[in-house]
Amino acid sequence: MNGVTLLEVHGLSKHYPVRPTGWFKSAQVLKAVDNISFHLEEGETLGLVGESGSGKSTTGRLILRLIEPTAGQVLYRGQSLFDLSQTDFKPYRKNLQMIFQDPAGSLNPAYTVYDLIAEPLRVYDLASTERQRRERVAELMIQVGLDPQMSARSAHEFSGGQKQRIGIARALAVQAKLIIADEPVSALDVSIQSQILNLMQELKQRLGLAYLFIAHDLAVVKYMSQRVAVMYLGRVVELTTSHRLYQHPAHPYTKMLLAAIPHASAHRRTAPDVTQAQGEIPSPIDRPKGCAFHTRCPYAIQRCREEDPALKEVAVKHVAACHLL
Repeated sequence: MNGVTLLEVHGLSKHYPVRPTGWFKSAQVLKAVDNISFHLEEGETLGLVGESGSGKSTTGRLILRLIEPTAGQVLYRGQSLFDLSQTDFKPYRKNLQMIFQDPAGSLNPAYTVYDLIAEPLRVYDLASTERQRRERVAELMIQVGLDPQMSARSAHEFSGGQKQRIGIARALAVQAKLIIADEPVSALDVSIQSQILNLMQELKQRLGLAYLFIAHDLAVVKYMSQRVAVMYLGRVVELTTSHRLYQHPAHPYTKMLLAAIPHASAHRRTAPDVTQAQGEIPSPIDRPKGCAFHTRCPYAIQRCREEDPALKEVAVKHVAACHLL
């Protein structure tokens, strides 16, 4: 990190109207992402964690304009991305790339590996001749640990880990500065996960990349991230440095997530008051009144049931949304 802000997210929201079912029911709204804000510096990895349905993946897709927001702003180096037409946004898109959870689903099975990696080079006119494209594809394959001699093969001939390496090569082909990694190792065997994570760390250091690293596994996020934002039901409920989050978690939901990490005795020593939360995550269509976590929180008081807490500073560079802090 060098202290230069690369990405700013302000009041970002994505609400989906839900058609009413049955008699006398009014229209409802699914709040997938609801008024979240954070920033990301050059060369930084910000982890975005939470259970399924917390809005993590939707946040990543909103930043890339794969889906359009209901409200809010995303600024890349000070430029508001949502104010741009699709044509004007194209030069920015190459700086913002995504690594998807399912590497097989993100690769066209009709293409060879060469075609898959060369395609973004053609789209952005980054290599003027076929020879330059072939040289660049070979360079990218070596960079991600693949043999260039395998470039004529189809994607289905590769293992899951190799397919994810191809996906990473595609993101690097356009010289992206920010990569949104959406659960990039959750679909891989445990033995392969560490190889991909180590590759991402190596590329980050060598190329000066920034990552928005989306995951539900806090052990993986701890290894990858300098800061961590915790999401629950579409909102950020805690944000701080990785070290502080794991040593001094503030929000009861964060403590619940940490308690669920296998072999997390170290976390229990630093947070002995951790109690397992009750029940399932509520529907984002029917968000509980007050603090959304109060239906599962073992410490909830009456105020939690009535008033929605705002993010507030609980320590230096540490904010959380909880009435008990």
